[in-house]
Amino acid sequence: MTTNEKKEVETQSAAAVQANSRRAGVGIATYVVLAVVALIFVIVIGLGFISRRRAEADLKQATAAAAITTVNVIHPKAGAPNDEIVLPGNTQAFTDAPIFARTNGYVKSWHVDIGTRVKKGQLLAEI
Repeated sequence: MTTNEKKEVETQSAAAVQANSRRAGVGIATYVVLAVVALIFVIVIGLGFISRRRAEADLKQATAAAAITTVNVIHPKAGAPNDEIVLPGNTQAFTDAPIFARTNGYVKSWHVDIGTRVKKGQLLAEI
């Protein structure tokens, strides 16, 4: 081989080395980016698990606190006696029946009709 050919081969091999190093650089950069994304993904998943564990622990604590029953005790005391019992409600008949006064004898005269307005002390009828 001649020197020109050697130089050309060296130039070609140098260019190939540079191309390979560029490809390798792109490959390394890609791997670094993928590694960073994977690391972020793992951190997010880990934080999700941690928050769920905390929520579960808080729930257990709240459940344990709510499970304790509270009882209020009242001791009875004698009060003042009442003679009258007051109960709610009212009394009303199922049906109303008119009640008329009765007297012995016959009616001599009527001075007013049924349903007429009268005044106090007015004569209604004579027996």
